[in-house]
Amino acid sequence: MPTVEERRSTKVITLYDQRREREDVRSIGAAVRRVKEIHANAPDSLLCTKIVTKDDDIVYDSTRNGDIQTWENEWERAKTRLTSTRETHNCNYGNGGCVADDLCPDCQFDKQMRGDNHATE
Repeated sequence: MPTVEERRSTKVITLYDQRREREDVRSIGAAVRRVKEIHANAPDSLLCTKIVTKDDDIVYDSTRNGDIQTWENEWERAKTRLTSTRETHNCNYGNGGCVADDLCPDCQFDKQMRGDNHATE
């Protein structure tokens, strides 16, 4: 899995009933792997795990985002969209998340009605 390497800037924070742990990791991908390890061996006292970027942005919070695998899948999709060199797509419905390889429902419907594969404009 390609990751952006940030020297000791991403953190995994783990909250337990009686303590808090902070671990520096090299990337979001490494943080995801660490969170999976923590959850696989989680004691009953585990309350929450978080992934925090170097800018102190909480990008994952287990109490808010749920399952780490689901979050990782969405993160990978978003990363792919940002780095995609595929054809651009202008959504007729103003949906900023509508991209050529992941059309919004309205554009998907339009594409089906046209009966073609010309989803890009």
